[in-house]
Amino acid sequence: MELSFQELSLSGAVLACLGLSSLFVVSLYVVDPGLSRNHPKTVRRRLFAIVGVCFCSPLYIWLCSDTHVKDGQSMLELLGVYTSEGLVRALIVPLLLVLVLYAGPIVQCLSEGDNPFEHIAGERWDLIIRNYMIAPFAEEFVFRACMMPLLLPTLGPLWTILCSPLLFGLAHVHHLLDWFRRKDGTSFMNALLGVLLQVAYTSIFGVFSAFLFNRMGHLVTPVASHVLCNALGLPPFDTLGSHHHRNIVAAVYVIGLLVFLLLLWPLTSASMALF
Repeated sequence: MELSFQELSLSGAVLACLGLSSLFVVSLYVVDPGLSRNHPKTVRRRLFAIVGVCFCSPLYIWLCSDTHVKDGQSMLELLGVYTSEGLVRALIVPLLLVLVLYAGPIVQCLSEGDNPFEHIAGERWDLIIRNYMIAPFAEEFVFRACMMPLLLPTLGPLWTILCSPLLFGLAHVHHLLDWFRRKDGTSFMNALLGVLLQVAYTSIFGVFSAFLFNRMGHLVTPVASHVLCNALGLPPFDTLGSHHHRNIVAAVYVIGLLVFLLLLWPLTSASMALF
């Protein structure tokens, strides 16, 4: 079965993406038991809901596709689901890029005698499955693999990479609804600032993830980067100023960012496919 979205207008593509994004978020609340997002019952129900959305999303984009396809792609190609072709590279490149980008935070953590991944061992098993398995896959599958093919024919690669992550970032605004429903003692301003920070961070990450998916064509590439970013968390900028070697660590932050930018294009180029 071949699919094409050449006949889909820009407004139609945007509406289709908004519909898919809404389906993703609404599914979380349809099954919500009214408890905190980290309560075991909430986690289990939302995991089942999101898995359901992942099964429905390919059907959703098939319904949005052109009725008469002449030079389309198969569903598996569109979604970035391949066999073993280029799989090793598709997995190694994003992990390498993320580790280079996080060189500063990793050095900062190690120099303080901490393990950057130590916090994972203390998490509940259901949170580990959500944070490092189901959520990264589901978000990349829906917001990258399913949405980007809708936008690419009309927006082109550059604007799709820059604009599609806004939907991913805005999808996190629903966390503010959790505050209104439960009011756990956090002030509204703190809750709002936390959500805005999350929207900004996820939007920026979304640009990186969309770039990887567009350049390498494998779903495993953005998923791998998402898993590692979730594991490393937000860089501890707030404690950098009090670090006993803050100038050295700050320099590593800058060097890591520069090397990341230098490697980003060549490592994701097809001409660099050595394995």
